[in-house]
Amino acid sequence: MWRAVFSTFLGVYIGCDSLPRMPRCGQENRLRVEEAEAKKELQMVVSDSYTSRVYTEVADDGDTLVIRVSGNFDFNMHREFQRAYRNVSPPPKAVIVDLSTTEHLDSAALGMLLLLRDYCVEVGRDGDEPRVELINANSHVSHILSVSNFDRIFSIR
Repeated sequence: MWRAVFSTFLGVYIGCDSLPRMPRCGQENRLRVEEAEAKKELQMVVSDSYTSRVYTEVADDGDTLVIRVSGNFDFNMHREFQRAYRNVSPPPKAVIVDLSTTEHLDSAALGMLLLLRDYCVEVGRDGDEPRVELINANSHVSHILSVSNFDRIFSIR
């Protein structure tokens, strides 16, 4: 509807008669009914299967948490990523983020890695601060990390 209003407004302003006009009162009610019926026809299909893209495991010694991120590391996985390290008790002495199956990461992912580092600093106030390592990044992901100067913040192998 806004597009039609704007088009009509624009058409009047530029003097163009080819743009669509607003419907008359009787037509408007019919259009609303048609829109409502069209919305009923469009139903959202929600899949029952959901696959996580963040996998965690605790090493045999119990001191190292390995977080594996697969696919695109972006804002859509911020909750999963945060749960991966916040739900571990007691906190590990080391957190390893395995990027071997990560195809791309964006600025949100860089922010999530910084939040992980901040969490480790917070946890480490009482004793040893858990170290964070980023491992197995492909050349594309490695390039993003180096351009972002993450090699100065994290240990990258």
